[in-house]
Amino acid sequence: MLYKYYKAKLVVGNSSISSLAELKEGGTLFCTTCKRIGSGHGFQDPEVEREIGGAMSEYYAHVKPKMNGFAIQVRVDVVSTKIIVGTQVNVDDLLKERHFLRFRNTLTIKTNLAYAMIRCANIKNGDLVVDPFCGSSAILLEALDVYKKRMKCVGMDVSRWRSNGSRENMLAEGFDNNVCQFHCCNDQNFQKKLEEESMDAIVSNLPW
Repeated sequence: MLYKYYKAKLVVGNSSISSLAELKEGGTLFCTTCKRIGSGHGFQDPEVEREIGGAMSEYYAHVKPKMNGFAIQVRVDVVSTKIIVGTQVNVDDLLKERHFLRFRNTLTIKTNLAYAMIRCANIKNGDLVVDPFCGSSAILLEALDVYKKRMKCVGMDVSRWRSNGSRENMLAEGFDNNVCQFHCCNDQNFQKKLEEESMDAIVSNLPW
């Protein structure tokens, strides 16, 4: 059913995948992936990939479907009752490498979540933001990226390996100790690194 539906849209010109249509060389490999949001669908992701991918393979006869070693990834998003088809531009998750130019902790928070936490903290110009469990410093580096040099931050971690790694990440992104400082300390000497009532916000991914 999905195959006939989408093949008809391709034939009459109501849908087109430019990354496939504009190819001049035959034999290019492509794959189709699906993500569904919502409930009540009478099909699973593999069915969408097979049916719509099959329609594309027949209509664009110069390309071949393959699930590995492909040059083009076509993504089908099924959101409730709507179907969105397009080319996946970033095949790799670029957020995984954001801010980790020199050092990456074994476990670290995703940068899109770090961004949301920073926004929720309502930071103002001139504020001092502290992360007492900084790890790879994703939260503080995201704050510096958003507010540039209009705020300052302090990162702390019980591991010297992580605090030094965070400092390397900060320097790699063009910030210095005048903007952000990192300390190796535990909860017992936390207050020794900061003046009393000097913090404006504490934003942290708490350990287990």
